[in-house]
Amino acid sequence: MKKNLLIIMALLMTINTLAQELALYHVTYDCEAKSAAGAAKLYRWSLDIGKTTAVFYNDNERGFNEDLAKLHVNGDPIRALEQMDALNKKYPTKNSLQVLLGSPQKDKYTYFNSILNSKLKYEEPLPEIAWQLADSSKTISGYECRQAQGTLYGRTWTVWYAIELPLNYGPYLLRGLPGLILDAADKEGCFHFMLAGIEKASGNKTISLFMDKDAQKCTRKRYLKMRTETNGLSQKQIVDRVLSQGGYDEDASATEITDDKDNDISDQVLPKKNFLDKE
Repeated sequence: MKKNLLIIMALLMTINTLAQELALYHVTYDCEAKSAAGAAKLYRWSLDIGKTTAVFYNDNERGFNEDLAKLHVNGDPIRALEQMDALNKKYPTKNSLQVLLGSPQKDKYTYFNSILNSKLKYEEPLPEIAWQLADSSKTISGYECRQAQGTLYGRTWTVWYAIELPLNYGPYLLRGLPGLILDAADKEGCFHFMLAGIEKASGNKTISLFMDKDAQKCTRKRYLKMRTETNGLSQKQIVDRVLSQGGYDEDASATEITDDKDNDISDQVLPKKNFLDKE
């Protein structure tokens, strides 16, 4: 009897851990992000917050994939190209980054992103940020906010959090303050998140990652290595690597790939990206 009870309790704990909770709040941020060359783009990000978990994701990426699944081109390649072009114009600033906070355990997070044609995800303990609280205050979107500074994965952030909104979250993995973070800018000027809106979540929206079932699991260390070695590859290098290897080969370097005439094309690179986490 005791043994059966322990088994039932274990099953219930597993169900509770894996269950997706409903979103209570939906927060949107606009983020001005700069490439390493200084070119800026504006991205729209969402943060869905539940009782114990939250998920951070890009609106355009989800919208693009949802609409893509609805396309019916009936084997017509011209029609397919036209519809893909229309989707890319409708969702111009896509980003595959997603972060699920407080899952699979409450003290962990799940990171999802794509490198080349590979979907990857890893799990890590939630990082602790040693926030330095300041006396400065200002009003953002009608909310009284206080200032704080902290460092996360090698990048130093100045943030403004709303004491009227006792939600322990912010954009990306910025969290741990006694109020929702409404504004966050890094010291180097690469990223600036600005509140675009906050509302109660509608419908039966769950706190979950999107289209992550086919993602390959890896470690954070391996992911960062792959990210670094592919950052700034030329378009031809990317295509060659995908076609010849079906994905990313972590033992290959960018300078190993040349064009059909054996001319080194390593100087024909794409603009290098900055990343929210530097290390």
